[in-house]
Amino acid sequence: MIRKLFGFICMLCFAISSYATHNLAGEITYRHISGLTYEFTITIYADGNSPAIDRREIEINWGDNTKLDSINLNNQTQITSNPFPIIKRVWKATHTFPGPAFTYRISVEDPNRNANVINMSNSINVPFTIQTELTIPAFAGDENNSVQLRNDPIDRACAGVKFIYNPGAFDPDGTDSLSYSLAPSRSGRDVIAPNFSFPQASNSFSINAGTGDLTWDTPVQTGIYNVAILITEFRRGFKVGSVLRDIQILVEGNCNNTAPAIFANDLVCVEAGKRLITQIRSSDSDVSDQITLTATGELLESPFNLRTNFVVQNATNPVNTRFEWNTICDDVRRNNYALSLRAEDNASARGSVNLVNFKTVGIRVISPGPKNAVAQAIGKSISLNWENLACPNASGYYIYRRKDSSGFVSSNCIAGVPDGISYVKIATISDVNIRSFIDINNGQGLVPGQKYCYLITKFYTDGDESYASNEVCAEIEKIIPVITNVSCLLYTSPSPRDRQKS
Repeated sequence: MIRKLFGFICMLCFAISSYATHNLAGEITYRHISGLTYEFTITIYADGNSPAIDRREIEINWGDNTKLDSINLNNQTQITSNPFPIIKRVWKATHTFPGPAFTYRISVEDPNRNANVINMSNSINVPFTIQTELTIPAFAGDENNSVQLRNDPIDRACAGVKFIYNPGAFDPDGTDSLSYSLAPSRSGRDVIAPNFSFPQASNSFSINAGTGDLTWDTPVQTGIYNVAILITEFRRGFKVGSVLRDIQILVEGNCNNTAPAIFANDLVCVEAGKRLITQIRSSDSDVSDQITLTATGELLESPFNLRTNFVVQNATNPVNTRFEWNTICDDVRRNNYALSLRAEDNASARGSVNLVNFKTVGIRVISPGPKNAVAQAIGKSISLNWENLACPNASGYYIYRRKDSSGFVSSNCIAGVPDGISYVKIATISDVNIRSFIDINNGQGLVPGQKYCYLITKFYTDGDESYASNEVCAEIEKIIPVITNVSCLLYTSPSPRDRQKS
């Protein structure tokens, strides 16, 4: 009897322990408020069946040697009920840091992860840990806002089927380049989850550093997996912050399903001031499956969403849709915009697992270049003149020169002056209102008889360049001396007598 009671108590304790764990995935993001004050958003996805879901407080470490703060839950919403209720829980808190010119690592360590995560040991007792880095600049005006993530960090995959995931991240500042890398899930601020390993793949498990597409080719073993994606921001070549997002993937077997394919250009370009229309298509080889095609990204959020439109067409196979954008000069920037596409089938309607595919479309907005450029030779110099008919918000102009014509004409997606056509930048004009330049070759004059050609571009504060102007050429006149007056001296040979006298 005692033995049976002891066994029952052990089983009960194990059940309670399993049931009490709940954290699946999440991240910490932030935005600048003023001065040294920032607002932080902690987002954690949890198992809605766990009684621990009722706990409303978490602790945050600000990374500045101040005490841990307990913060209360702001809101929570259920994002899915399949295969179990998943709750998105959000906390918000503001914090003022002690000083600038320093990098702070903000972290949350919360008990515990859900049970049975395959690629770490004893996940039921492993704290769920996420963190973010914030670099406060030495001087005001260059503060950073972290990336924002729009695709949930929970997804399902099938053993033997290629899996793709994308966090849907974008930089709200519009100035920073993003770099993606894989990272181990953590069990503490400076601790990797015990016996963590990246998921086993029949071919590869990798992430595209530029787009953030995580590709698992292909899952081998069914079960629950966690892994982290580190998203790092760079501004003018320097790191200004990072977000470590922990994601969870549930791999199932016997799916009898394939993910829908997405067909769209990897990169599309548009000249500022013009309307962009790019076609997007998704199809599924399982012809009875219907597809839901959605998009996320900064272009679908304020203030861009007043001028953009993603036309949703669901419950069909294939799906044909488009993205539209009425661009303006203020949209010009060096970094591409990213539109994250997500296609999901409804294989669950036939008893299988819904599968998802992602694709990132890069969109480049390029400024129109100077117009109606002309070149005229004046002595040993060449005078250039042009017009700036659109996008006067540039910072100035670059002047490029080469000998003889290249025949170059600006075309789609080629901003500035490309390498390989022998043009050399010879001058920078840091005033967009100055629309003329005299080339005297640094005071040395240009070579007579030589044809010189020019391209002119506009440049912006972030280092971006416009399309190039029309190629213009002029030739320095070669001056040949003409003899106008000749003096002649008659020479006569001396006579024999004169020679004898000499």
